[in-house]
Amino acid sequence: MNDKYKEILEEAESTLRIKATTTADRYMVTLRTFDDFPTRSTIIAHTNEWLAAGQKGTTIRQKHAAIRWLMKHFPRCFDPVDVQESINYMSEIKTVEPDVSVATPEQAADVILKSDSRTALLVSLLFYHGLRVSDVTKLKVSDFAESGKGIVMGLRDKKTKQIHNYILVDKAENAFRRYVNGQRQDIINGWRNDQRGDSFLFLGVRGHLSVRSVQRLVSDACSKVGYPDLHCHSFRHGCGTAYAKAGASAATIKYALGHKSIASSMRYIHLDEDDLHKVAQNIF
Repeated sequence: MNDKYKEILEEAESTLRIKATTTADRYMVTLRTFDDFPTRSTIIAHTNEWLAAGQKGTTIRQKHAAIRWLMKHFPRCFDPVDVQESINYMSEIKTVEPDVSVATPEQAADVILKSDSRTALLVSLLFYHGLRVSDVTKLKVSDFAESGKGIVMGLRDKKTKQIHNYILVDKAENAFRRYVNGQRQDIINGWRNDQRGDSFLFLGVRGHLSVRSVQRLVSDACSKVGYPDLHCHSFRHGCGTAYAKAGASAATIKYALGHKSIASSMRYIHLDEDDLHKVAQNIF
């Protein structure tokens, strides 16, 4: 490794660790794969190696973020023209759709069946109703109401700011009743007297569950059942795909996923040649 580059990496690591240890570890692993200051040609070479190794688009974009950070914070070490060309190249890679593991109805049902009631409800809302994990964590018990058709969930969409009302499907309704009347109450009973936040639907031993906590719960549950590649967003993608395979219109899928445009919803539909063949058989 070039001595000057090695010296700069030591300085970079010290700077990074002041802000975030996890980010520092991830960035430094990437930057140490280079023997000298990254240039457009070496970035392309490394990127091709990462792609050939089957690394996901999200992983490669994280590695590019480390390179961008180094170029931004140590501009004296780089040629400005090469930096711009490198950024242009990495931006092109950034537009590639990320690899997504799409949950199937069978996988969702399996995770729900083999998880505790809290995780079962989380997965039910993510898969059967296509909610974003950020919306799930903001849900309160008061957002749910009994009606003649079952339990209705009122949700203010994070991005569109519109309120969507969903009648819970039977599987989600059953999961809701089990959790609210069982595990959720047990969690509250175990709290200290000074703890607050019991208006939220999803709770933990320390109070209201964060987005990261929910992501960890769902990922751990999937891994235990035998689906290590599945995560929260896998179920949202699975929801859109399941709707499409069932013959739902684009407008229906858009409403179910809470998107502003049909174009956004199309990214959540993953069909293959078998699906196309079935449609063709039915039509012709």
